[in-house]
Amino acid sequence: MSDVPWGQYAEAFKALHARLEEIRGKLSVTAIPYSLTVSAQGNTTVASPSSGKKLRVKFLDVANDGSGDVTVAFRFGDSGDLRFKKVLGAKRFFLANLTGCDWEGAVDEVLKVNLSVSGSVDVTVFAEEV
Repeated sequence: MSDVPWGQYAEAFKALHARLEEIRGKLSVTAIPYSLTVSAQGNTTVASPSSGKKLRVKFLDVANDGSGDVTVAFRFGDSGDLRFKKVLGAKRFFLANLTGCDWEGAVDEVLKVNLSVSGSVDVTVFAEEV
């Protein structure tokens, strides 16, 4: 039998329960889906937050439906750093689960997708407003 008092186990279980509830809360956030087909070279708006809010991206799904290679990247605003930059061949895709990463724009900042050339790229983004 252990010499550890029950009270220490109880405190440890309470701390564990509190941490699990915190994690569950982060996983159960309702994200808004935004989907579009992008054809223009350069920046295209994917999502705009409500006034006074910012977008926190949770998931990216990008598919090149065209016949040639295209470089795809995401940014907040017109000149923010390009993130998640990928070269996609014809009929190729990529997915990114960003849950827990907290990639977000500034208040009222628009999420954009950037294509290196014109084409046909299907984009789905799940984001929450915070």
